[in-house]
Amino acid sequence: MLKEESFDRKAVLNLLKSLATIEWGGEKLYDGKNDHLQQNPEEFVSFLEGLINVKKKKNLKIDDFLEIGFHNGYTNTILDKVFKFKNNVAIDLVDQPCNAEAFRANHRFKNLTMICGDSTSNRVIDTATNLGPYDMIFIDGCHEEYYANQDYRNYSKMLRNRGILVFHDIYSPRFKGVTKVWNQVKEDYKKFYEFFVPNGNMGCGIGFIVNS
Repeated sequence: MLKEESFDRKAVLNLLKSLATIEWGGEKLYDGKNDHLQQNPEEFVSFLEGLINVKKKKNLKIDDFLEIGFHNGYTNTILDKVFKFKNNVAIDLVDQPCNAEAFRANHRFKNLTMICGDSTSNRVIDTATNLGPYDMIFIDGCHEEYYANQDYRNYSKMLRNRGILVFHDIYSPRFKGVTKVWNQVKEDYKKFYEFFVPNGNMGCGIGFIVNS
């Protein structure tokens, strides 16, 4: 179901809905445990499908992955199940409320290296650089404009030629700074892919470019 070569949109969508709360467009009742997927299921399944299609069409490889903003790890795990990363690196301050059991579970059964710290610090940047370069980088860290821009400037340098740079929350009404940075990314690369399902204040939006 989640494997790239046998991706089943309907089955994956049902899975995502079971993991996301009603507020995010899923079917799970929020219970305060913070153990849910923080993605809009319709939006995320379209992103996954689009990513698989672009990878196949352009004959890209996605072996080395960097995620900025791990939280409880569901996005990381789903991407890892689809693409089977040989090198999976995640950066997070680990300062936001999340379920400890979900956090632990989403560290298992993958080749994950966790870097705990501020993504703009020299220590974290140097550590991530030493573990790279990367075929795909997913930016979903601090959503203030300064930090989103710093993550773009610092980590896009670690992207391989023909690598994929992904931004989350590109059209969120809560995070206007991310939208501004994404608009700059589009200006820099011209060719881009976007996936957005309006969902009021919980709207997100996912966009990516191919570095070529």
